Amino acid sequence: MGHADISGAVKGFYDAFPDLVVRMDDLRSSDNYAIFVWTLEGTNSGPGGSGKFVRLKGWEEWDLSDALRL
Repeated sequence: MGHADISGAVKGFYDAFPDLVVRMDDLRSSDNYAIFVWTLEGTNSGPGGSGKFVRLKGWEEWDLSDALRL
């Protein structure tokens, strides 16, 4: 998945959920790894939306090894 694909997916979320908020709940790290724990909330009020509020919780694991190389 490239930059344009990711940008398109994000735009789709913001179009469908104009009030979208992503909140950082926790950040854990060890050595070259980090885990970002988040909550996404918004109302599906974009074009053709249902008007329903959603709350999703999730996490991402980041490998920072390449980012730390100089």
